[in-house]
Amino acid sequence: VQGATTNTLEVSQYGVFHCTVTSTNGLRTMSDVATIQPPKDFKPKIVKHPDSCSPTLGEKVTLQCLAEQGPGWGETLDTLQYQWYRGLKKVQGAITNTLEVSQDGLFYCSVTGRINISAQSRSANITLEEGKK
Repeated sequence: VQGATTNTLEVSQYGVFHCTVTSTNGLRTMSDVATIQPPKDFKPKIVKHPDSCSPTLGEKVTLQCLAEQGPGWGETLDTLQYQWYRGLKKVQGAITNTLEVSQDGLFYCSVTGRINISAQSRSANITLEEGKK
């Protein structure tokens, strides 16, 4: 950690840490590793999953996925990142909590919090139907 030169360190992030001590004659020794992990409640919680539907061929529908950060983050809500998928492939540029769809398939969103812990929504099955005659 840049600038850490005392025998104690207060951290505000998760990761793997160790301490290297250098004596006045240049000998170095390293401490055991300390791994700091987030509690399980840091995982984002999906509060609205996208809904399956059967739009008419040519009709567009908007899927929505809403999440909130786990209670371990308190009021920090600006750190969620969204990514939509169609099947197993990322939908390029689909990084908001809504997705406009005009093709069929299984769609879901992945929501990632500040420290790369993700939650995945249920899949929405979009089945296009021929228009009524």
